[in-house]
Order: sequence, then structure tokens, then C-alpha cells
Amino acid sequence: MLAELAARFSASEQEMERGLRLVQSLDPPGVGARDLAECLLLQLERLPERDELAETIEVASSAQVKSIIQELIAAEDRQAPLSDQQLADLLHGRYGIAISRRTVAKYRGAAAYSFFGETKAIHRSLMRPVKERKNAMHIRLYTKTNCPLCDKAKAVLTELQADYRFTMEEIDIYEDDALLEKYQLMIPVVELDGEEIGYGMIEKETVRKRLQRAQNS
Repeated sequence: MLAELAARFSASEQEMERGLRLVQSLDPPGVGARDLAECLLLQLERLPERDELAETIEVASSAQVKSIIQELIAAEDRQAPLSDQQLADLLHGRYGIAISRRTVAKYRGAAAYSFFGETKAIHRSLMRPVKERKNAMHIRLYTKTNCPLCDKAKAVLTELQADYRFTMEEIDIYEDDALLEKYQLMIPVVELDGEEIGYGMIEKETVRKRLQRAQNS
């Protein structure tokens, strides 16, 4: 939809995205939503205090979209797979879900992640010079404002800094159009030395295991 509007008004998709975000910041909460799921998320973000139910709904919405994408990928013709844009169009036409091509690509990659991907990551780690591997690890935490899940993820990482040597960088996805497209349905996202290790509900034990593995490499 944004691509069509951008072409009609001789503007970039990024400009249209910023315009849409401006409209969505107006009252009543939910105005400018492209589908029911987005409308619900916009309304939740405007609540004075979001409770556990709000957090659960946000994570469930993201998980539902990811599940639908994985089902479509599993059912596609392996000889002629759908492109990311075709999947995005299919989601919008069949389910009324407005989602960017980049987000589809992200979920497609997650669906294809396997033992071989894990093995390659370990191999790359082992091939790094010893001096480089001994340097402090670096974590990027992709967040947004008014996000209780993001606050909880930051608290988890802060606690882990007492046991592991790593630097932490917090990045607001609304300050970068590319990050907004990539992570808008996944926030918060934790990235360790360039590799995404978790999103949504960030579990302390899961992050601890990844830090321990990286520290021992």
C-alpha cells in the first residue's frame, strides 16, 4: 500500500512511512492503522500503563504473524517459491495483515534457521583470532518508547553484566526507518556481537547461555 502511494505522490516509501507514523500519533488511538492487529497495538501503546495482558497481546500478535508466514512458506512450491513481496501481498490480501517485505524476509530467515546455521556461527567464532575473541562482547538492544517488554529486557541484561563482560547499546528503532521496518513486530530484540539471540519476551537464562557460549569461544 505504501509503495503504491509513494509512486502516486512521487515520494519515497520512507517518507510515506514517516507520514503514516505521524497520522497514527493523532487521536483517537488506532487512527491510521492498516489492519485490526495494528489498530490494537496502537491503542495498547497509548494506554497510560500497559499491564501484563497488554504485553501478552503484543507478543501474541507478532507470534501469530510469524506462524502464518511459516505456514505459507511450508506450503509453497519449492521449485517456484514465492518472493518476499509476494508473501507480503498474500498476507495483506488473504489475512488483512499489513507487513513490510523486509519483515517477511526476516521471518523467512527465522523459519529457515537450522542446525547448519548454528554450526556455521560456531565455526566463524572458532576462526576468529584468539585476541579478538577475548575482547568484551557487545550487545545491542533494539527498543522503542512506552514498551514494558523493552524495560524488562534491559533489566535482564543489566543484571547479567554483573556476571559477564559485555558492553550494551540501546537503540530506538523509531529513529531509523530501516530498523523500524525490520523490527516493528519483534521489539525488543537482543543482538550479541551482530547475531540476534532473542526478541519479544527475553528470558534471562536463554541470554545467559548465549553469553556463556560466546565467552568460552
